[in-house]
Amino acid sequence: GTVAARNRAKRGAEQLVVGKRRAVGATHRRCCEMSAANYGGPQVNPAADWYNDWSSRTPLVTRYTLQTLTVLYMFSWFSSASMALINIPYYTVFKFEIYRLILAPLFVDSFFSLLFIVISFSSMGARLEYSIGSAQVLALMGTLSLLTNLLFTFFCFLMATFGTYEALFFQCQGFWGVLMGLIVIECLESPDGHRRLFFLPTPIPTKYYPLALFALFTMFGGFNLGMALSMAVGFAYQKGYLDMIKPNSATIQRWEQGCLAQFTLRQNYISASSAAGAGAWSMEAPSGDGAGASPFAGIFGGGGGGGGGGQGQG
Repeated sequence: GTVAARNRAKRGAEQLVVGKRRAVGATHRRCCEMSAANYGGPQVNPAADWYNDWSSRTPLVTRYTLQTLTVLYMFSWFSSASMALINIPYYTVFKFEIYRLILAPLFVDSFFSLLFIVISFSSMGARLEYSIGSAQVLALMGTLSLLTNLLFTFFCFLMATFGTYEALFFQCQGFWGVLMGLIVIECLESPDGHRRLFFLPTPIPTKYYPLALFALFTMFGGFNLGMALSMAVGFAYQKGYLDMIKPNSATIQRWEQGCLAQFTLRQNYISASSAAGAGAWSMEAPSGDGAGASPFAGIFGGGGGGGGGGQGQG
């Protein structure tokens, strides 16, 4: 009799707990329904809405580039494996780690550097991609990365030949090695007008803007050989000295029908046939002052009018 009474008491307690859980669940559902009714529908996530809006208007290569940089930077919090992306001539040549020549720009070493890259390249990369197409943008960034890092490796071995052996362990890293080359190309495409640089009161002629920006980076962060070489490659590319290695329209079409066929079906892929041409890439002068408006206005200062403040990572 005692055992039976204990069992009955136990079952009663379990039923009481189940009843309380059901009551709590019902109350939660009613609260959610009332909240949805009061606010006109289910609650939304502002961050998710911003990301979806950004993804819907950003071309494919620009979007994938920024997403990759962000993911690799977050990965670097937990692992040093991303250090294997840096172009260190000793490892690139003697360890035959040739992939560093292409992947070095994917290494991001600070949050502020990533932030400035995202803000600036979101605008610049999108305009460039709408202008020449996604495949051409990919080829251009690959060309800037490969040639910049090849030249960097060559100069480091040249310095080692003359006794500066530590040059074999110099590092060429970061997306600024590509971005500075793109800035040179952009400014030479539309050399007219002026831009403001940070806090400088005097506007700088657009064609000299990359040099002024590099001088500022050098003043605060020291000379950066990789960045200087990227600017040189961008100059050679825009002037036509590298036309022999540029993929022509027939090559781009073969890529889009072959190795890039799956990507052409994805959101905001800009095919070569639908690219807008120079009109999307060239900078337009704002009314009134004739200075070139820059996609970097929010970071490095706009054209003609007041320039914005900011800082960059060399």
